[in-house]
Amino acid sequence: MGQEFQSAHWYRVSAVRPRLAPELRAQRQTIRGTAWYVLFDPLNQRTHRLTPEAWFVVSRMDGRHTVEQLWQAAVDALGEKAPPQDELIQLLSQLHEADALASDAMPDMDDQLRRRDRQRRQQWLRNLKNPMALRFRLWDPDSFLTRTLPAVAWLLGPVGALLWLAVVLPAGVLAWQNWGEIAGNASDALLSATSLLTMAVVYPGVKFIHEMSHAYAARRHGAEVHDMGLMFLVFAPVPYVDASGSAAFPRRSQRALVAGIGMLAELFLAALALWVWLAVEPGLVRSLAFSTMVLGGLSTLLFNGNPLLRFDGYFVLCDAIEVPNLAQRSNAFWIWLIKRHAFGLEQSRQPEMVAGEGKWLAAYAPLSLAYRLSITLGIAIFLGQEYLYLGLAIGIWGMLTQFVWPLLKGLRWLWAGTDLVGRRLRPAVVTTVFVGLAALGLLGIPAPRSSYAQGVVWPAESAQLRAGESGFVAAVRGAPGQAVGEGALVLALTNDQLERDLETAKAREDQARARWQAALAATRTRVDAAGARVELAVATAALHQAEDEHQHALRKQAGLRVVAQRDGVLALPLAADLPGRWLRKGENVGHLRTDDAPTVRVVVTQDDIDGVRAGPERIQVRLAGDLGQTVPAQLVREVPGGDNSLPSMALALEHGGTVAVDPRQSEEPRALNRVFQFDLALPQTVGAARIGERAHVRFVLDDEPLGLQGWRRLRQLLLSKLTL
Repeated sequence: MGQEFQSAHWYRVSAVRPRLAPELRAQRQTIRGTAWYVLFDPLNQRTHRLTPEAWFVVSRMDGRHTVEQLWQAAVDALGEKAPPQDELIQLLSQLHEADALASDAMPDMDDQLRRRDRQRRQQWLRNLKNPMALRFRLWDPDSFLTRTLPAVAWLLGPVGALLWLAVVLPAGVLAWQNWGEIAGNASDALLSATSLLTMAVVYPGVKFIHEMSHAYAARRHGAEVHDMGLMFLVFAPVPYVDASGSAAFPRRSQRALVAGIGMLAELFLAALALWVWLAVEPGLVRSLAFSTMVLGGLSTLLFNGNPLLRFDGYFVLCDAIEVPNLAQRSNAFWIWLIKRHAFGLEQSRQPEMVAGEGKWLAAYAPLSLAYRLSITLGIAIFLGQEYLYLGLAIGIWGMLTQFVWPLLKGLRWLWAGTDLVGRRLRPAVVTTVFVGLAALGLLGIPAPRSSYAQGVVWPAESAQLRAGESGFVAAVRGAPGQAVGEGALVLALTNDQLERDLETAKAREDQARARWQAALAATRTRVDAAGARVELAVATAALHQAEDEHQHALRKQAGLRVVAQRDGVLALPLAADLPGRWLRKGENVGHLRTDDAPTVRVVVTQDDIDGVRAGPERIQVRLAGDLGQTVPAQLVREVPGGDNSLPSMALALEHGGTVAVDPRQSEEPRALNRVFQFDLALPQTVGAARIGERAHVRFVLDDEPLGLQGWRRLRQLLLSKLTL
């Protein structure tokens, strides 16, 4: 027998004669072809899942055999598969803490009081560690459920399933068809005072139906439900029901149904609310329906239905893949990997697992941690956009409880863990090396860095056809596809105001010239020569001003002629619609196709502007017409200053771009945030690029450590979302 079977503390329990509490119920479950045994305590709703080896010992706890005799019998019958002494001591301790062991002797009241106080402290600690899900027990609903179950039992059978399908499936189609309206301005609507008030009214009711669905489903299959209370989920008071007694059900379909029926109930309510929302006019009823729809659908998607959080979806997943206690066992699996392979603790025993469970245990813990951190950060940012200090508090507290606190517990174990007595050197060295390498990798080793943006193929400035002045199109002199030469007239515009301004300027010039001529003649005839020269100077200045105004009016009048600035072939996308159309000054109406290398006008956001301006090492472009080819590009020009204008609606989010636009601007696309435009020159060999075609641009920047890159992105995110 291996040395790990022995325990230095065995003498303390070897003579004890344990006996299971008579109220415990045992249930055999077959998971992945392996028999497991579940002990369920109906009084405190606790379950204990035991391996066959542990059940061999526990099932013989009748008060007549000592712990030594029980363990020795297990060793004789199971050999190396028998539970080690330390594991058996831990099992006895857990059963004792859960009041699962009975005794004929008078109970130790001091011990009972200490255990009660410890349980209360643990409950408060759990609340403090997870302030977004505080729980307080209020009521025992079991007798109420028993009396009312016959009235709702039909909803839990085939009739209820058909009703659910008849309501939810059509609602899903309607939600897809109306998704644009549902998602439009969702953030502003959800955080408005009216929406928050309606959600405060709706949310407790939705969650009450959710929790009662769990309770009725569990009671229908024979489980008792003795715990119902109030939970403050993200500080919102909602009811909860403890239906953990369903964990002892022998069939996994029953366990999965109890775990998932709350989500089904919420989806049913959300579907009904969608029907109401589409049918009624804007008002209180429609607002309440929208809140119900969002709460029932969004909470199911992000929270209850997500298996990476320990809510309904997690328990459904555990039953679906037949991996019980997935979260705890995944954490234990990773702890064992670190202890055994990193710290070299050979006495550390691998957690029990059967074939096929390893990949789930290895994947779940890191994925769950990453999702919990991301969802906490997302909630903090979402709330912080309207309530800054609340968002900051939730974000900081979430990071402390989910990342910093477990890290500190690990460091404390390294410093004072009893199983490291005499063996602390290797764990300390490995931890120090790991932290050093992680810090070096994050802060010291440069990593590739790039910035992605989108643009459109843009004609050269000299090839663009723009209106020099605002006016109505009077005539179109060129046809699409027609070859024209430099200076050829393409469009003729009219503007009555400019014509009047030109006539007025011409008349003022004629008048000023006449006064100047009279002043010039006066210098030859007047006796007061000095006064005549002063009048001539004033008249000359007035004439020069009038001439400038006339020339300015002539230039504005010439701007009504859209001419080709170079040789090329006309491209007028809306030639048939141009006659009679009002064109704004500077509006692009077309371009000339030339033999020059194509240009890409790319839009860069404020988050990436510093790296692009510093000078990228190289620029790579993929055109939408040939995504398989990457072509190099050169930065040739930056449009002076950043503003909110976009060169094309193709760059807007709703059209597949990356820039959020202002929906209030209908005449031309305007970005919600400030953007910067750059012109990139493509190689002459890229001749198939079409003007207006989307271009995917990657600026390859100087290498930088990953930690600094991540810190910059996080800082930009917080500064853009969280404002006072």
